[in-house]
This record gives sequence, C-alpha cells and structure tokens, in this order.
Amino acid sequence: PVAASEDADSDTAVPAGEAGISAAGGRRTKGSLRGAVLDILEAHPERAYKTSELCRLIDAANAGADARKASAGAVVNAADKLVGDGKAVRTVEKPATFQLAPARP
Repeated sequence: PVAASEDADSDTAVPAGEAGISAAGGRRTKGSLRGAVLDILEAHPERAYKTSELCRLIDAANAGADARKASAGAVVNAADKLVGDGKAVRTVEKPATFQLAPARP
C-alpha cells in the first residue's frame, strides 16, 4: 500500500487499488480525485457539473469502498487543476461549475 501524504491530489504515487483508495483510513490515493472528476466530465462532455453534483457522483462511485466522502473543497481543487491543465473549463464561478474543455484542433 502507498502511504498517503498531505497532498491528496498530486500525481507522484501509484494508486493502491482500482478505486483509488489507500489501505490506511479510507484516504484517497494521490491523483485519484482528479481522475474521478475527469472521468465524470469525459462521460458527458456536453454537460456542466456543479461541485455538489461532482461530490455526489464521486461518492456514489465509491459506495462500498472504505473511502471518505469527497469534500467540496477537495473537488474544486482537483477540478481547478484540470482547468490549469487545459482538460476542463470553469463555466460558472459561484457555485463552481465545471465542464470538459472543448477539443483543440
């Protein structure tokens, strides 16, 4: 198992399991929350998601796993990193709403 560090959304560790949950205390592995947000946005590229919707969908996907609930702050941070990487766009500031970035030609 990978030991979880304070930065739960960097990309330097190898995930401990398919769900992106570390063995210790239900903490998410590094980068798994960003991946979960991206998976949701990619599944419906035409749709924009509020942070609360992303949290609910992430929690539903991890039902049965020993994972902590996705906090709104952590989800916004993960989505903002995707925005910085050019993979997502913030369509509304408040409430924070995100959508998959349009494909570049």
